[in-house]
Amino acid sequence: MPENYVKVAQASAIKPGMLAMTKVGDVEVMIANLDGEFYALDNFCPHEGWALHEGILEDDCVECPGHSHFYSVKTGQRTGVPEERAAVFPCKVEGDDVLVDLG
Repeated sequence: MPENYVKVAQASAIKPGMLAMTKVGDVEVMIANLDGEFYALDNFCPHEGWALHEGILEDDCVECPGHSHFYSVKTGQRTGVPEERAAVFPCKVEGDDVLVDLG
């Protein structure tokens, strides 16, 4: 399957420990900078649709602002609930460009 990366942000604008939201077409994507590594997830909590970019990055998880559920920014997995997962998108940085492949 071919890669379809699109630029979604500038890496320099998202400092370590920060979350940001961008929109690609109709899809809202949360970008997380975890100690200089960038990750991309569907911006909406799969539990009740809260905007994850409004949460807090703690260790390698984003805390949903709605119900304090934690989702791994690496896997999308909700802590302690294996059947609940946020969609994760391939993400990479080239120069100062954060690129995401929505598939």
